[in-house]
Amino acid sequence: MQGISHSNKGDYGNAINYFNIAISLNPYNSYNANAYFNRGVIYSRQRQNELALSDFSQAIDIDENFSNAYVGRCNIYNVKKKYDLAIVDCTKAIELGTSEMMAYSNRGLAYVAQGRYQLAVSDLTEVIKSKTITLPRRAYNYCLLGATYTNIGDFPSAITSFKEGIKLDSKGKMSWCKIALENAQQGKRTTIP
Repeated sequence: MQGISHSNKGDYGNAINYFNIAISLNPYNSYNANAYFNRGVIYSRQRQNELALSDFSQAIDIDENFSNAYVGRCNIYNVKKKYDLAIVDCTKAIELGTSEMMAYSNRGLAYVAQGRYQLAVSDLTEVIKSKTITLPRRAYNYCLLGATYTNIGDFPSAITSFKEGIKLDSKGKMSWCKIALENAQQGKRTTIP
């Protein structure tokens, strides 16, 4: 509990220390699957991808039904450009069902990277239909969907998706989406940033 409290405050050093203590007391206890997962999340935020990957894998070894750990590992595999492995983990998370929207989003990103655009469109459409996803995440997925549409030459759908993403991006954090919209209006494809 202390580790999560420190993590929520952004005090990652102390959070990791508490997770290390919990893990050292009983590394294979089912409770510690959460400690490995939470420490993996911190490592992921710090871009320590090998450590994050190891912790997500350890959480899965302890609890093979830990869907959040599969999503975390999928995300790291995407960063490492190991898209086949990302797809396997995200598919498993979708089957388990507790964090499927993040899994659909990450799997969609892997499909885009592989040029499997129709599969990406299907996954990203699932995400934007969800009522549980946050507005910033929905905005990002609309823009990602728009970029996917440009890669299959469906510029009208791309323009619609980009416009929706820009509208939902209330803080204006996705400037690339505005540029992508301009490109789509000129019939140009967009690569995913």
